[in-house]
Amino acid sequence: MASKRDIKKDIRALYAGLLEECLTDAVLYRDADRDALEQTYQKITTHCCDFLSRAGHTDGKENPAHVKSYYRQLGKELMQDVLEITQDLQKVRKQ
Repeated sequence: MASKRDIKKDIRALYAGLLEECLTDAVLYRDADRDALEQTYQKITTHCCDFLSRAGHTDGKENPAHVKSYYRQLGKELMQDVLEITQDLQKVRKQ
């Protein structure tokens, strides 16, 4: 299993890429809905902090099976969140 440090680095990298994409859309798509982009930006920053916090605090540290399932679930939720944010950005581009 990867260390907490590596997991946090990966989370930061994912959300940094999403922030970059959001800011690029704000520049490239001048007709895009600014409110939607701002909400997406807020969502990205909030969720990044949430996942970083969750990655650092594991319940049941003495039980390796519990820790493994916790991080597996965290990864699934992280990928689902990234997918939702990507879909939000695509909706803004189509407008």
